[in-house]
Amino acid sequence: MPSGVLPLPATDPLRESGWRADWRAVQILTALAIFGAVVVGAIGFGLSFTNLSAAAEERFGFTPDGSDFFALGVDAGIITFLALDLCLSALRMPWPLLRVLAHAMTLASVYFNAAGSGSIMDNPARAAAHGLMPVLFVIGVEAGRRALVHRAKLPGEHDTIPLRRWLLAPITTPSIFRTMKIWELSYSTVLKIRREQRIHKVWAKHEQDFAEDLTSPQALASLIKELAPVGMSPAEAMSLPAAMARAEQRRRQDEERERERLADEAAQAEHEKEMRAIAREAEKAEAAAELIATRGVSQARAEGAVAEAETEAGAITEAARKRAEAVAAVGTAEEQARIAEADARAAEARRAEAEQDARALRIEEENTRRRSETKAAAQRAAESARSEAEARRAAAEADARAAEARRAAAEADARATLADDFAALSSTDRKTRRVARLLARADVTGGELTNAEIAAAIGGASEGTASGYRAKARALLESGYDPAADLDQGALLNA
Repeated sequence: MPSGVLPLPATDPLRESGWRADWRAVQILTALAIFGAVVVGAIGFGLSFTNLSAAAEERFGFTPDGSDFFALGVDAGIITFLALDLCLSALRMPWPLLRVLAHAMTLASVYFNAAGSGSIMDNPARAAAHGLMPVLFVIGVEAGRRALVHRAKLPGEHDTIPLRRWLLAPITTPSIFRTMKIWELSYSTVLKIRREQRIHKVWAKHEQDFAEDLTSPQALASLIKELAPVGMSPAEAMSLPAAMARAEQRRRQDEERERERLADEAAQAEHEKEMRAIAREAEKAEAAAELIATRGVSQARAEGAVAEAETEAGAITEAARKRAEAVAAVGTAEEQARIAEADARAAEARRAEAEQDARALRIEEENTRRRSETKAAAQRAAESARSEAEARRAAAEADARAAEARRAAAEADARATLADDFAALSSTDRKTRRVARLLARADVTGGELTNAEIAAAIGGASEGTASGYRAKARALLESGYDPAADLDQGALLNA
């Protein structure tokens, strides 16, 4: 807690006196109060509606229908504004203007009720009687509102400046009102702040008096006297120095802990910064090592090429030297030097040309290899396409031959069947001959004729019946039956 700030005394006079409410009695009283308020309200608004309606029509110039609406609007406005005030207070967003409007509507209702029976000054008692009921209803509603605000701890009158403060402290109250509106604070909050400021101001004035002795009689007496206007009892005023000392000690401890926390955070941040710097250095070192390795490989390759060129250049230079020696044997020293220099330049040019040729050769070899690979892939693809086309063509030819064979067999079988029909053979003989022709054809083609195929050929008989026909057909063939003769006869019949 900061130095010089004390909480408001959390004392409850009712609780200190030992008073305890009988909850059942409170419920009974509440029920009676609500019932009475409803009765008073019903009577008041009934009378008010009648008076206002009559006054509106007779004295204020309203039509009969308009007078009823006027009376209903005035009385309903009071209830509506009071209900809205309670609703907004429950939502923690009070709007004091609603209560002001409700009270203004009440005064208007009182005036209209009183004026509806004649001049107010001519008969004040009669006017007061007509205006009494709306006032009683509003008083009942205000009492209920106060109970609800207190029970539900809603923002109520403690958030507005009460009238008694304007009357008792007219000089300082405008300053409180200004603070409330500028900073959007409640009355109780501003009151607490002002009280703590007053206590702090008094304590700052006498703080040096208690620096050495917290129980100085003169300082305590002055402190009690100056703190009495803010509602602090003598006992609370006498305990203020010790409370301030404890608060100051706690404040220093909190400051020390905060400094330690900030120091720890700074150390942690510095450590993290160093770790990030180390990580960056490690990344740089790793990148540098990788670059050095790459350069080493490139340099080794370049040195190999240079060494090869230098070897060739050395051989050329050696040949030039030998030629120079030969020339030296027959020429002058100047001529020998000129020839040697020319040979050296020629050797250097040939070395550079050899390096360029070597690079061009490597590029050409790589291009040749790639072209060869591309050509081989294309050849393989073409070969595969040709193979697939050949296979499809062979399959198509085989299918055509098979179809032609099936067509020829069908025609032959049809001719043989026609010949059997003209020969006036029985059904069994015709079926036997048909099976014999199938067996003969199978013997020629080297295929195998199954009982299921025989059964299908003779009209869907069972395989046992087909087996019997197979045996008869085989016996017919062995007895000298020639299927070709039936085919020829069928051809003659077709002709």
